[in-house]
Formats: sequence, structure tokens, C-alpha cells
Amino acid sequence: MRWLRTVGVCCIVAVLAASLRLGAPAARAAEPDREAVLQELFLLNRRLEEARTALADLEVQLGEAAAREEQARTELDRLQADLARLKEQYGRRLQYYREQGNRGFWILLFSAKSLPDLLWRLDALEQVMAYDARRARELMTTQARVSEEAQRLAELQAEAERLRETQLARVAELEAAIAEREAILAGLGEQRAAVEEELAAVEADWQASAMPVLEALGLALQGIGTGGLEPDDVRFSLFPPSAVVTVTADSLNEVLTGYPELAGLHVELDDDDDLFLLSGVFDEVPLEIAGGFAVLPDGKLRFEPSLMQVREFPVPLSAVAQMVADGYLDIDVSPMVQPLRLTGIDVVDGALIIRAGLR
Repeated sequence: MRWLRTVGVCCIVAVLAASLRLGAPAARAAEPDREAVLQELFLLNRRLEEARTALADLEVQLGEAAAREEQARTELDRLQADLARLKEQYGRRLQYYREQGNRGFWILLFSAKSLPDLLWRLDALEQVMAYDARRARELMTTQARVSEEAQRLAELQAEAERLRETQLARVAELEAAIAEREAILAGLGEQRAAVEEELAAVEADWQASAMPVLEALGLALQGIGTGGLEPDDVRFSLFPPSAVVTVTADSLNEVLTGYPELAGLHVELDDDDDLFLLSGVFDEVPLEIAGGFAVLPDGKLRFEPSLMQVREFPVPLSAVAQMVADGYLDIDVSPMVQPLRLTGIDVVDGALIIRAGLR
């Protein structure tokens, strides 16, 4: 019996040990991927920034819409008061004509005692008729203005309502992003404080270095085609009409030296992957940007980043997509290839080979 108890205890111990060994990988697997979580939180912060900016803009627009609406309401009240006054005045004239008919005019004319008196009475009658006609025109004009102002007020009210609906949608979007962010942070458990600290550092780098370096790089790229770069070689062909422009990495680096904020960065051209590589230090923060070039329909070159790393953090490309879409990283190289049109670009032997042909 004692032997059986000993065997049973050993079996239980073995089962527990096995379960602990199996549980350890599962626990490790359950741990969140720190880099993926940081990227997700970083993108959520961009959504929050966008929503807050949109809300601030909407607040301004709503304030302006309210001011226009109040102005239109004040003007409508004034016009309605004028219309009521004109109606009252014109109504008295109509009442007189309904009661007297044309008798008053004939009495006025036949009461004349002399020719000059008759002429004076005719002139007075003409002035009365002109006065009545003027009042009628003023009444119709004011009625038309009241109608127009009422329509304008209705349009302004509809615009304000549309802005309020947009505001509510933005508030809902903001609240959803905040809730999603809080859910992610809550799921981190004991790692939350460390991740929040790391995220704060990433955000600081993004605001102080990543965004400024993209803006500075955009200015440098845009300056290349406007006299900031002398190509290393330009070859033209008559049959068919074409041109090949060669720009080395050294020439690109010379362009960067003209921008003090980019002085700590260095350009390399990767033949294998057709990549433009920019690495170094910007405002004491290590940066690495890599990407390729695309030819746009308007004949410009567009630098399209495929990697942007700030310190050890790979910035999600969707965060820089808007700058690319807005043309900040476009290069106008038409001065190098005029009167031809850009047709392609490659990286060969550490140099950019820019090709152009007929338009």
C-alpha cells in the first residue's frame, strides 16, 4: 500500500511538472509583441490627433456659421419690420382708394379756379401717383428681399446642422479611438507603464525629428530640379529623341549639405533593390529612411518611403502617407530633360539613371 502511494505521488509530480513546462511557452506566446503594440498605439495617436484637429476646425466653422446665422436672422427681422411698416402704409392708401375711388382726383382737378391753379393741381396729382407707385415698388422689393433672406437663413441653418452632424461623427470617432487605445493599454497588464514610457519617447522623436526631417527632405528634393543639383552626366540621342541623366550619390550628398538641418544625414543608392537610402542623425536622433522613386503622370518623380526608422522604432508608413500624397516628396526634374518628358528611373552602379523621351 505504501508503495502504491509513493507511485501515485510521483505520477502527480510528473504531471504537474509537465503542465508547467507546457504552460511556459504558452505564456510566452501570450505576451504581446512590443513592437506591434507600439506601432498600433502610434497609429491610434495619429488618429486621435487627426480627430482632435478636425474637431477644432469644426468648432471654428460652427462659430462662424453661428455668427452668419445670427447676422442673417437680424437682417431678416429688420426686413420683416420694414415690410410690415410698408404694408401698413400701403394698406392705408389702398383703403382710401377703395373708399373714395377716383372721386378725390376729379374733385382736386375741378376745384381749380385758374389755369395756373389747374397746372399746380395736376403737378400735385402726378406727385401723389408717383408716391404711390414708389411705395408699391418698395413693398415688392422688400417682399423679395425678405424671401431671399429667409432662404439664406434656411441654408445657413442647414449648413450649421450638417456641421453639427459632422462634429458628432468626429466625437464618436475620437471616443472610439480613445476606447481602443485604452483597451490595448489595459491588455498589457504589468507592461503598461513601460510601454507608455516607450510610446512617449517615440512620440517625442516623431514630433521633434521624424516630421521635421521629412519636411526638410521634401524641400531638398524639390530644390533638386530647380537649380539645386548639377547632374554628373547628360546624354542625348536623336534617334529616337531621348535623354539619359546620371546623378551619383555624391552629387545628392552635396545637395544635402546646402540644408544645415540635413547635414548629419548621408545618401546611399542601393543597386540591388533600387533603393534611395538616407541615414544618419537629425537633431541628435538616429534616423533611417529608405524608398524608391515612381514616375508620376505629370512627369515628376515621387520619392515613396518603404522604411522610416526613428531610433529603433519603425514608423508605420501610413503615418507618412499623407505627406507623400500631398506632394511633399515630389521632385521636378523637367529642367534637366527639357524638352523631353521623364519616362523612368533606376539605380545602377551607385547612381540614379533618369530616362526621358518624347512627350
